[in-house]
Amino acid sequence: MKTLPVNATEKSCVIHRVNNPLRVTLVVKETAWARAQRLGDTQLARRMPSINAAESGPLGSMVQTDASHQATLQTVLRVLSSNGVRVRQVCVGRAFDPTQCDMVITVGGDGTFLWASHSLSATPILGVNSAPATSTGFFCAASAQTFSERWKQIEQGSLPRSRIARMCVWRGKEVVADRVLNEVLVASRSPAAMTRLGVTLGAEEAHFRSSGIWVGPPAGSSAAMASAGGQPLALTSRTLQWVVREAVGGPSQALARGVLLPKAKLQVRVESRDVRMFVDGGKRPHVLQVGDELRFSESPEPLHAWTPAF
Repeated sequence: MKTLPVNATEKSCVIHRVNNPLRVTLVVKETAWARAQRLGDTQLARRMPSINAAESGPLGSMVQTDASHQATLQTVLRVLSSNGVRVRQVCVGRAFDPTQCDMVITVGGDGTFLWASHSLSATPILGVNSAPATSTGFFCAASAQTFSERWKQIEQGSLPRSRIARMCVWRGKEVVADRVLNEVLVASRSPAAMTRLGVTLGAEEAHFRSSGIWVGPPAGSSAAMASAGGQPLALTSRTLQWVVREAVGGPSQALARGVLLPKAKLQVRVESRDVRMFVDGGKRPHVLQVGDELRFSESPEPLHAWTPAF
């Protein structure tokens, strides 16, 4: 029997495989260098023969990042193969069924981890940072150098696994996002335009003219949220946080920022046109209309992940 044990807080997600190899879905990013080659970037193609990883500037960095990524991917595949793991490899952007595997491993950076996390409910995930020299890898608990050891720790149950709170967003009675890991930005489609929003928490209500509002769970509190004036939250926290960006009248206004306790709901009303909601990044924003009411609360589906020590 092959078993991946977990810590005491994750008993509901123990992975058992009896007389069968473990099944891993490997989600792999496409590097900027690989994407440029695939799309036939003619300007880049003319320079390809003379570009190498030692070159300074963005092109040399592209080559270096791609080489590191490919080497990391081969390391991960070699370790999994030597341990008899059954691997299905998919590229970022390609749909996959997480119920058909025992765990997900991402090879890339935080963007790859975030994208894969949106498909996951109970299936656990491990992030591998494929280019530490150019990628932060906040969510990544392994690299090419540490993956073999991390895999042993996972099999032995000695690598702690976390339940990371996620956020759910409703528009009226419709759930538009139920697995937000980093944050949501509600703002004008033009970054230079002002947005009018109403914010309600319990019996309190306030109206803002600003460049938008950030709302997010703990995992996103140390990035854009902190830069906008929020506070870092412990990864194990179940609280959400919101920050109104660049509000006319300053940040000291009531409901301009705050922490949302578990089971509480924050409501944001759209009061201007051309507003968008960006979920965990800028791709495929939701188009919002005047009068749309958004509600934010803790998601009933936390993410189960092996994470770095925070």
